[in-house]
Amino acid sequence: MKKSSKTNPKKKHHYIPVFYLNGFGDSRRGNLLYVYDKTGGKPFESTPNGVAFENHYFSFINWKGDRDSESVENWFAEIEGKTSGVIRKIISCNKLTKEEKVLFSVFVAMMMVRAPNYRRNIEYMYAGVAKETLKFLAANKEKFTSWIKRFISETGTKIKDIEQFRQDTLNFDKLLTAKAEPLASLQIILPQIQKLTRIFCNMKWEFLRATEDYKFITGDNPLCYMDPTHNSRSLYGVGLANKHVEITLPLSRDMAVFGAWEGEDGIYLPGVNKLVKQINERTVISTDRFVFTGEKTEVLKRFLQKYRDSVPKVGE
Repeated sequence: MKKSSKTNPKKKHHYIPVFYLNGFGDSRRGNLLYVYDKTGGKPFESTPNGVAFENHYFSFINWKGDRDSESVENWFAEIEGKTSGVIRKIISCNKLTKEEKVLFSVFVAMMMVRAPNYRRNIEYMYAGVAKETLKFLAANKEKFTSWIKRFISETGTKIKDIEQFRQDTLNFDKLLTAKAEPLASLQIILPQIQKLTRIFCNMKWEFLRATEDYKFITGDNPLCYMDPTHNSRSLYGVGLANKHVEITLPLSRDMAVFGAWEGEDGIYLPGVNKLVKQINERTVISTDRFVFTGEKTEVLKRFLQKYRDSVPKVGE
């Protein structure tokens, strides 16, 4: 008898959908993937179900104090179910309806925010804000002492030496690294999907075919956005509202999508070796650590080493 989710809750959470990864495997061998690591080592084989997951990646502690490992995971699974047919339609080179473009935009938004690098950057920013706020409060001894006493009174937290705690706070960087709870990023990425969907719906999308010589690859952070005109010395980063921003996202080994604010929308372009190589290069640049492909090649292994430290960080 199959156990219910209550007695056997889901804990294996894929941050890259399995149905998506199936499109990059070797269909002659059951969609097996070669997994390349940007940090080095030999590539290894895996099924799509065996990669791009973390235990309890979408879990959180609910208001009852219990671990909820299914609510967010099931919500993403529902989105995957609604959008997977649209992705298959694109791969088959069929024109999308207006409703299907909305679903496609939902898929792009989902692929952007669920990646570990995206969540880690959000948690980094939140931790940094919390750290600087504490240091600012600690700079005023009287106010900090008053605030901590009130905090102790209201929460029952035990702090033996308030002044030592204040000094530790002022020297935060030397003592430890701030880290936000994973719930912080979950609370941000879920509402962002709706906002990003509206942005992506207004962009122009061209679908690019692969060639016989070169196929598309993907990774653990497959969506790449960049502004090729951006000054790398600028104090400002690149946002989706940038006039010249470009988005690339491989959809399968035979199809990728290119998004921009100008151009034609919904057209299919024939494969060109140079374009396939450029999109693969952007995919590798955005990859956090793992690249997935249906082919084993030393060229890709050397290429990964060139970009081993290229994963996007906050403010870039």
